[in-house]
Amino acid sequence: MNVFVTVGTTLFDELVAAVDSLAVYEALLAKGFTSIIFQIGRGTYEPKHAPPALAMSFYRYNTEYKRDIAATSLVISHAGAGTIMDVLNQHKHLIVVPNTKLMDNHQTELATALAERKHLLETTIQALPALVKAMDWTDIVPYPAIDEQAFPRLVDAVMEG
Repeated sequence: MNVFVTVGTTLFDELVAAVDSLAVYEALLAKGFTSIIFQIGRGTYEPKHAPPALAMSFYRYNTEYKRDIAATSLVISHAGAGTIMDVLNQHKHLIVVPNTKLMDNHQTELATALAERKHLLETTIQALPALVKAMDWTDIVPYPAIDEQAFPRLVDAVMEG
């Protein structure tokens, strides 16, 4: 099983460093994970503490990051709306860690709303190791499929008036 960690295009070294810890790695190994890929964006922190039993790699950016999502069992992510939707639309397990240093803290609002609806797990940097150790997906509700015809139907209804 694979883990994908993503910070998007912003700087979120705290998330990368939190995952790159013995406590998180031990919890992942105990759950049967065998590899982890980090997307570190503009960050300066490069993961380096993975034990030999956990294959680890990282990169800064990749326009094909959706392939990494598709190839994984678990995504640990910042709370950017685009990333959240990409993961939920692929029906992957998602742990979201909002970057509270961002202006207006909009990431927390989105993550909390989706966690309350049981589409994902939300945590903080400090609580991440404990959540990974105890993560339980039995109550997770799959995110509803996108209705790509909703807007065209609305336009048709308005035009027919």
